[in-house]
Amino acid sequence: MFKFLKRKKSSESRDLEQVIFDFAKHNRVEDFQVMCKLLRDREVYLPVDIDSLPKGLASGEKITVKSAAQINLKTVTSPDGHSLAAAITTDSSEMLNEGYLVMDWPDFIKMVLKLKELYGCLIQGSTSWVILDKEKIKYALSKHAA
Repeated sequence: MFKFLKRKKSSESRDLEQVIFDFAKHNRVEDFQVMCKLLRDREVYLPVDIDSLPKGLASGEKITVKSAAQINLKTVTSPDGHSLAAAITTDSSEMLNEGYLVMDWPDFIKMVLKLKELYGCLIQGSTSWVILDKEKIKYALSKHAA
């Protein structure tokens, strides 16, 4: 005996900003999973120490970072004292006023996992933020990063 089933279209109508807010407020697994899916194909903005960038770099210029490069990300400290890399979802954030780099989300979380001094990352939306420790980042990478 067989049954014909048709896939249901996703009923997800929330944008990334709403999902970040919902995850921050309720800490629901479903919100975390939706957030990971929405971030998968996005770029995030990373505040950097502009003095650590190659000299003469023009705004908007693409660069390939070699292993010898020492670009300093501006880290933030969590309420419990952990060091976090910040991923900003919009380029209008005041955290980016002094300069920033743009990076694909999957590349960003891979980088965070490699940096031993970091506890994880902060995802800063327009109004809300969440912290992902390295275990959550590993999950996000395994399930939702292309």
